[in-house]
Amino acid sequence: MKLINLHLSAKEIANIVKYSTIGVLIPMFIIGVIFNALGWTSSTLNEEKVTGIKSLIVFILTFPLYIVLFFIIQFCYIYIGLKIYNFLVKLFGNK
Repeated sequence: MKLINLHLSAKEIANIVKYSTIGVLIPMFIIGVIFNALGWTSSTLNEEKVTGIKSLIVFILTFPLYIVLFFIIQFCYIYIGLKIYNFLVKLFGNK
C-alpha cells in the first residue's frame, strides 16, 4: 500500500472548511429561524428563557458566533490532522 503526502495550504483548507460549513449551517439556520419564529424552541437571554420574537432575535444575533466557532474548530481539526498524517507518512515512509 502506497501512502501519499497531502500538502494542502492553509488557504485550500480554509476553502474546504468554508464550503462544508456553509453546506451544513445554512439548513440549520433556516430550521432554527422557523422553530424560533413559531415558538417551538426557546433561547436563553440573561439567564431567562425567552420564546417567540425575542427568541428569534437572540438566535439571529448569536448564529454568526456559532458559524465562526464551527469554522475554527473544523479548520484546526483538519489542519492538525494533516500535519500528523504527513509526519507519520514521512516517519514510516514508503518502504
